[in-house]
Amino acid sequence: MSIKRDNSKPREGREIVVKIFLILFVFIMGYGMGYSYEVQKTSENLNEYFDILYENEILPVGEMEIQDFILGLNQSLNETEKFEEIAGWVTENFTEYYWETGPLKNSEYNYNRCLPFVSGYYYDTYGLLRTSSPSPYVNDPAWIAYYRTGACGELAALFANVTNRTGTPVRQVYTDFKNQGNHAWVEVMLENGEWRYFDPTIYGEHFRFGGWPDGYWFGNFSNYHVNRPENIIGVYDLKTKKEITYRYPLMQYKPEVKRIDEIFSEIWDNLDDICSMI
Repeated sequence: MSIKRDNSKPREGREIVVKIFLILFVFIMGYGMGYSYEVQKTSENLNEYFDILYENEILPVGEMEIQDFILGLNQSLNETEKFEEIAGWVTENFTEYYWETGPLKNSEYNYNRCLPFVSGYYYDTYGLLRTSSPSPYVNDPAWIAYYRTGACGELAALFANVTNRTGTPVRQVYTDFKNQGNHAWVEVMLENGEWRYFDPTIYGEHFRFGGWPDGYWFGNFSNYHVNRPENIIGVYDLKTKKEITYRYPLMQYKPEVKRIDEIFSEIWDNLDDICSMI
């Protein structure tokens, strides 16, 4: 006599599991879409707020700060003195993130994003605001002059803007490090047509904390480096995004390669040891 098995219960169990999964899936998708919508609306409101603030206060005040400094710049200064005068103004009363967490040992210092994940606005406990993508005010000179906070990118951007307005052509450049870090500085064209580097961040660090050689912030490309070459991905022009590492020999990673005669000389010198190992 054959026994007929009832397979309906396992089937019903699977159907219940599928239904629960679908309900959870729909709930999660709905919640995610609702959250995304609210985040987008909040981000739009935040951008609208800063657009109004920028047009009515940040831009006019920041622009006035820049113009007042340029108008008061001593016209009798030579090129080196002019660059240093500009760098001194740029770095004066500037809250630099790595200076706070580094030489000043302010372990509690941090930027907090106004809106998680999507906002391009950061604030700190001093009430200073810094921008990042997707904010349209990233490295905006008026914004930087108004809030005077950021890092090497903001220092280079403000220096470049002011220096360019005094009649000196300027190129902003940066390097990426393999540990995800980066650094930014500028290249300035002298009156004789030659290009030199100028690093406002190093200038500020030298006079606030020391540690850098006197004058290291300005000079020939061939003498400049900010990290070990093996830690550098490349040096790039900020505007064109073209790689310009070839300009900076001290930041080019060149693995040591021995000549063939050196290799044979080492083999000959260690021939007895090599033969004993065979």
